[in-house]
Amino acid sequence: MNYFCFTTSDGKIDAIKICEKRIDERKWPIYSNTKFKDKFNIGDCLVFYIAGTGEHRQSFIGSAEIKNIETYNSNKDFLIDPDKFTEIIYKYIILHKVKKFKQPISIKDIKKELKFIKFKDNYGLHFVGGVTKIDSSSFTKIINRDRNLQ
Repeated sequence: MNYFCFTTSDGKIDAIKICEKRIDERKWPIYSNTKFKDKFNIGDCLVFYIAGTGEHRQSFIGSAEIKNIETYNSNKDFLIDPDKFTEIIYKYIILHKVKKFKQPISIKDIKKELKFIKFKDNYGLHFVGGVTKIDSSSFTKIINRDRNLQ
């Protein structure tokens, strides 16, 4: 089992709106230049992170598991992400066991506890590229932080 952080940044609308739409639809687009694009497996665990400049920026807002993976043939048919400007969708990650956190979890409040954040002062570097592979203990700390906020 793998653990990943899926990051949303601003596009045609604020990052939080894009992320909430993806969570509500239970599918997440992966682009051809996304890191780890071919490393996902059914059952992998995910957390969702908001980058950008708008509401809930620099916060984790939910979690899910991968239910299925739908790959598209980019040679014949291609889909443009309606929430981004020119991003071509390589595949969709189908989500289940989706959970929206009761309150956003600020990265600033938890970064010292997360092993995958090597550069604590420049934590934003760890979220570049749309997907970040994280360790199981960091995943658990984020999930437990949400449980403690309830």
